[in-house]
Amino acid sequence: MEALNPENVLKFVNLVNNLKHSSRRGWALIDVENHEHIAGHMYAMGMMTFLLGDDSNLDRFKCLQLALVHDLAESIVGDITPHDNVPEDRKHALEDKAMKEITSHLGEDIGNMIYKLYKEYEAKETPEAIFVKDLG
Repeated sequence: MEALNPENVLKFVNLVNNLKHSSRRGWALIDVENHEHIAGHMYAMGMMTFLLGDDSNLDRFKCLQLALVHDLAESIVGDITPHDNVPEDRKHALEDKAMKEITSHLGEDIGNMIYKLYKEYEAKETPEAIFVKDLG
């Protein structure tokens, strides 16, 4: 595994830490008091993956990884909702570009792993991705 550049790691951390302060717009738009933030949403989804039983056919660790990366793009593009009238293909293009930016700070090994997890989640191409999408 390649060594990570500390300055780039800090850029990554600064970007994703934005999610601690970024509201989930759907709740904010309808004036829900004390609504959750994006990082809180991702945390809750991650915690729910621990509830998978040992007899589950799903890979619990993969589900946790998917839950933690699924909304990272929102640290750059924000939480785009249907109320924003952004066409679905445009939303996906913006998020994909953001994920490439975010993961570019992590070197090829880790960056590619996170990007691939994001693409797996978006494509709902595995049972784990479908499960995590349903958690959201």
